[in-house]
Amino acid sequence: MSLNAVVLAAGKGTRMNSQSSKMLLSLGGRPLLHYLMDTLSDLNNCDITLVLGYQSEKIEQSLQHYTFDKVYQDTPLGTGHAVQQAFPVLRKHQPNYVLVLPGDSPFIQKETLEKMLTLHQRMHAKATVLSAVLDDPGAYGRILRDSNNQLMAIREFKDCSKKEAAINEINSGIYLFNLDVLLSNLPQLKNDNAQNEFYLPDIVECLHQSAQVVASYCLNDPQEILGVNTPEDLALLRRLVPHFS
Repeated sequence: MSLNAVVLAAGKGTRMNSQSSKMLLSLGGRPLLHYLMDTLSDLNNCDITLVLGYQSEKIEQSLQHYTFDKVYQDTPLGTGHAVQQAFPVLRKHQPNYVLVLPGDSPFIQKETLEKMLTLHQRMHAKATVLSAVLDDPGAYGRILRDSNNQLMAIREFKDCSKKEAAINEINSGIYLFNLDVLLSNLPQLKNDNAQNEFYLPDIVECLHQSAQVVASYCLNDPQEILGVNTPEDLALLRRLVPHFS
């Protein structure tokens, strides 16, 4: 079994009101991205591919002690487009599975990713989504389920109907795919949505419509998937560092 973790680290993080990439923001005295890199480096048989963009040179310099491949997303056209930039590396390494994670997920635990992989294998899934239930789901994408409680789609908040926005099971932005599923489905994505972007989670709906298995693993501790979009988010993460150290 081989795994390639594609880390999405190209964004500027405009709402942070900072000139620095949010990957380099200080968290517990270290760059935020280092936490995730440590976790992925500890996973068995896992290669790491970074999708870089804004301040890529500074990010690379901060990661001199890590081993990883790097690709670049020069124009931010969405998560689907970002992962497509990693195709040359994925085709070269030919991993069994591809794990996709946002770079600003410092608290995700190795054990959670291992459980996600175990579930994916046990269910013979084509894709597995990490979800969580929040009292206040905010602007997270929503998990949509069919009458059999099977995950059938992920709807970005800006595209949600009022009924969909009321759902409190959210998408973490962390996914596991079989390599062939990713390579064949990503080029088919369309950008006819509120942000005119190519959304990676749209693959889930494509798989469900073709009766392929999509699994979901719901987190017990939603704090594991907290990210950084605002200065308030960063302040919260800084308060939580001792809990995850």
